[in-house]
Amino acid sequence: MLGARISEHHVFAFSYPGLYIVNSIHFMKKLTNLLLLTILLGACSKDKTTTTPTNNTNTTPFPYYFNFSFGGEKYNLNTDNEQYMYFNENQVGGYQVGNTSFAYPAAGIRLSWPNGHKVTEAELMALVGKTISCADTNINAEISFTKSETDISWYSVRTFGTKGYVKIDKITTVRKDTLLGAPVTIYAINGTCTSIMYNYNSSDTKEFTGGEFNFRVTRRD
Repeated sequence: MLGARISEHHVFAFSYPGLYIVNSIHFMKKLTNLLLLTILLGACSKDKTTTTPTNNTNTTPFPYYFNFSFGGEKYNLNTDNEQYMYFNENQVGGYQVGNTSFAYPAAGIRLSWPNGHKVTEAELMALVGKTISCADTNINAEISFTKSETDISWYSVRTFGTKGYVKIDKITTVRKDTLLGAPVTIYAINGTCTSIMYNYNSSDTKEFTGGEFNFRVTRRD
């Protein structure tokens, strides 16, 4: 899981023994040099405490978010809570949540290849710049949304055209991890989406529109 990144500032402290002044030009030169050295070291110490490290390897884009309208109500899910999606080797998916203490509300995207297929990183990266239909039989996109723990979940209707799609603009590798004992790679996925949504408990449908996202998804290694 993600850990908090802590910036360390190193502060140098100096202590000096008592100085006994004698009638010696040589000693005074040494004392002058010592004072100059102290000033220089103090300046270096000050510079070190204010310098920002340049070797930061965390390329994860922030903040993570999923903005959209559902049933006419606007949502902006933008917390840093990491929520994995249960998936198979032929799928890539994840959730973005909007509460720092709970897993809801949550919006997710799942990309599915045919059963029995194992998705490679090259295949996932090849989706950048492409629009995937929610009804495509080759690579299928599924959008989901759950408002609260007690609320029903909604899923994209499998229809062709502009009423159900996911467009991927960018995919960035975040890191390796383990999910339920299986090695996975985590990616940040960026793009837009829209769909007609339904739930299993009724015949009602609602529109999921204006979807803009940049959040984490996982792929089985």
